[in-house]
Amino acid sequence: MFGIGFGELILIAIVAFLVLGPEKFPTLAKTMGKGIKDLKNASNDIKNDIMEETKDIINIEVAKKIKKDYQESKKSITDNREV
Repeated sequence: MFGIGFGELILIAIVAFLVLGPEKFPTLAKTMGKGIKDLKNASNDIKNDIMEETKDIINIEVAKKIKKDYQESKKSITDNREV
């Protein structure tokens, strides 16, 4: 997560606790946790949307290739019948 390790997170939490005090720290921690959860959910939604769009694009490209192969095969068969 952003290149920050677990030890660094603990150090940041301790400093925040000392600066904010025991009254405000739990509220901040709860708000930060919710914010991180929301951010993670949003990034997962974006990732899933990109994956779905990519699948659609791949399916279109595969369909185009199949159609091209079919037309080439049909032309080849027609050419062989003429011979």
